[in-house]
Amino acid sequence: MSGKAGFSSEKPDNPTHGHAIPEGISTAFSWLTVLPFRGSRVFDRTTGRRAMLAMPLVGLFHGLVAGCVFTLTWLLQVNFGYTLDLWVVAFVIVALWEFGTRFMHIDGLSDVADALGSYAPPPKARAILADTNAGPMGVAAVVFSVAAQIIGVHAIMQGAGSTNLSDTGHFSLSHFPTSVVIGLILVPTIARISALILCTEGYHPANPSGFGALVIGTVPKLGTTAWVIAAVIAAFVGGGIVWTLMALAVIALAIPWGRHCSRRFDGLAGDCLGATVEIATAAAVVLFSLTA
Repeated sequence: MSGKAGFSSEKPDNPTHGHAIPEGISTAFSWLTVLPFRGSRVFDRTTGRRAMLAMPLVGLFHGLVAGCVFTLTWLLQVNFGYTLDLWVVAFVIVALWEFGTRFMHIDGLSDVADALGSYAPPPKARAILADTNAGPMGVAAVVFSVAAQIIGVHAIMQGAGSTNLSDTGHFSLSHFPTSVVIGLILVPTIARISALILCTEGYHPANPSGFGALVIGTVPKLGTTAWVIAAVIAAFVGGGIVWTLMALAVIALAIPWGRHCSRRFDGLAGDCLGATVEIATAAAVVLFSLTA
């Protein structure tokens, strides 16, 4: 994720920030997706704070994409009797998640895994973090993360109440499995809220320039708390108290994870956010699948 944006001086033709909400949303989608949003033209920590506060909306978008793919699969079965193998559907959903982010989160996971796996002191670890080449730890982390996400998404869809869906893609005609859609929407959203933890006040960037310096430590605790509460409410609606506890567990794990990365790198980098998104996505989808 680092290297995608850096500080910029104010330009004569665009000397100030725009309105906070539209600028934050457009910048978040510009930085974190392939969608053609313009985003802010002034890059500073104000921009970073606004974009990171809107980052869970990016997760919501990816969740809606997954929900639409699942709904289309269900409609094809119900209306036309055309079945799609759920493993293929799960692969398509995860592929869309990764293509939709320009693979930047996978890149961050790979870099962080190599850097942490080196057991090097902070200066050397940061150098490994900045290296564009992927080592064995990075490759293994990516493979395990993507595999866990595909398996978890498949399990959520296959276990739609266990009576609505079979492994070969046969859906019950009685009712639409709403909980599956809610789960697919929650997973990438919770992952971005987990990454938002690392942007909250109290953390500091490892380098004074680059993407990490734009966003790390910029988000007020109240903003992060509001998103956590929203995720808890959505999880309770989708899966009751069990999903609520699971969502909280995934988000809470970002706290020791962020502290560990901060200690190993003497601060946080933008790649740490990408790694958090990937790890939290895998953790959330696997946990949710256990009770789907």
